[in-house]
Amino acid sequence: MIPGIPILGIPLSLFFVFAISGSYGFQIDASRQRFREYSQAFGIKRGEWKDLKYFPFVAILRSQKGHTAASMSNRTVTTIDEVFEVYLLSETHRTKAQVAEFRNLEKAQSFAKEFATVVEKQLVNYSPQRSPRSKRRR
Repeated sequence: MIPGIPILGIPLSLFFVFAISGSYGFQIDASRQRFREYSQAFGIKRGEWKDLKYFPFVAILRSQKGHTAASMSNRTVTTIDEVFEVYLLSETHRTKAQVAEFRNLEKAQSFAKEFATVVEKQLVNYSPQRSPRSKRRR
C-alpha cells in the first residue's frame, strides 16, 4: 500500500508483479511439428502456434542493437552491440521467427547447426526473394 493512498496499492502492486514476471521466449513442440513465440506474464504463456513445415530454413543474421542512457545533466551515452540472431525462415525468406540471440558468432553457428539438425531444417544464408512489386519499382 502507498502511504496515504491505499486505493492505489492494489493496482500498482499488480502492475509491478506483471512487470517483474513478464518475459518473452520461443517454444518448440517437436512431437506435433510446431513452434510459437510467446510472451509470459503471471506464469501464463500466450502466443500462436505455427506449423514448422512452413519454415524450411534456418539462418543466422547479424544486427546491431543500441542502448542510450541519459544522466541528470542530460548527457547521453550510446552503446551499440553486435548480435547474431538465429531465425527460422519461410520459403521466400520474407517471414522470420527468431529462435535465439548470441553475442558471439561461433556460439551462434554451433547452435544453428545443432538446431537445424534437431528440427530437420536446412541451414542457409539469408537471401530474401524480391517481390514482383519491388522488381517493378527498379
